[in-house]
Amino acid sequence: MENRLKINHDNQEKKDYKISWSKEKFKEMESTLKGYWTEDIWVGAESPIKEKERPSLNLKFNHASHIIRTELKFAIYTKIVSNEWGWGTVHVNNAVKYVLEIFQENNLNQDASIIDLPLDIWEINYKNYIDRTKRYSKTTKRRSIDKYGAYKLYKKQDEKIYTLRVIYRVLESFYDTRDEYEKDIWDMNKIKPNEEGRERFLDFTELKNSWLFHPARQFIKYHLATKTAKTCYAKLLYIRRFNYFLAKNYPQVTPEELGRQLILDYISFTQSLNTSYIDKHHRLSYLKEFLELCYRENWLNIPNGQLIYTDDFPKTKRTFKPNYIPDEVVRKIYRHIDKISSPLP
Repeated sequence: MENRLKINHDNQEKKDYKISWSKEKFKEMESTLKGYWTEDIWVGAESPIKEKERPSLNLKFNHASHIIRTELKFAIYTKIVSNEWGWGTVHVNNAVKYVLEIFQENNLNQDASIIDLPLDIWEINYKNYIDRTKRYSKTTKRRSIDKYGAYKLYKKQDEKIYTLRVIYRVLESFYDTRDEYEKDIWDMNKIKPNEEGRERFLDFTELKNSWLFHPARQFIKYHLATKTAKTCYAKLLYIRRFNYFLAKNYPQVTPEELGRQLILDYISFTQSLNTSYIDKHHRLSYLKEFLELCYRENWLNIPNGQLIYTDDFPKTKRTFKPNYIPDEVVRKIYRHIDKISSPLP
């Protein structure tokens, strides 16, 4: 076997990058907002994105410092111009209105930014606000597949805390001046601005403590040059699912120990899942592509790039069901057979 360069990913990651407010970025933010979007009260009935006549809410930004109210306007405006939020989300749904109140009722000084506090502190503020105002969300459940492939009932995410997180992430992304490929979450609007699709973010944070983190980012960056964001989103999803399997069954395994037996265990695990043929096929095909490219490009110290073979993939169950012509139709054909024109030679 050829000698392969030893890679040490342990110290490749720089110390956690601190995202902070800057005067230059804030001026850029201010210059983005024009006309209606600079107002301290957004009247739903007068909104430039108004869709139809219906009762609407007015959004008030005048209870916060200039910095915080500008940040809130910018975050909401960003979601609107990217077509991720519409008039109904902003002016009909209560979530945005309540989240504005949470961000504005704080004890931060006039020079403070929303991102001066970490997201988990804002979430605590949110919970305190909910307890105080008694604005609890109705709990609903949905049946879905968990990260290990098993069916499970999930509580539907509270829309208000989801909205709070979205606004915070928009501001965090805006103030983060690093190259997009250095971040843990990639914004496709910045990498592929002319591409349409719902896959706005590629999120690598779940891989952060895994040796898959660095090669996964290199793998996805490699494919973004020729593939759509939707395709790359799917590739990343199945790398994360393989990571879930490792975390549960092989938490101590290293790239050097990645062998055929582990892959056979993963294949058995995949076949045991109550999921579709397509899902099972993707779990293996994307992993095969990932491992082979990592071996070829020396992104991982794996002993062998050929760990998944063609006959490992699940077989389709194809059944032929003839589609018989109903008797009544056949009788009508015979009754009118003299009217049917001869087929062309």
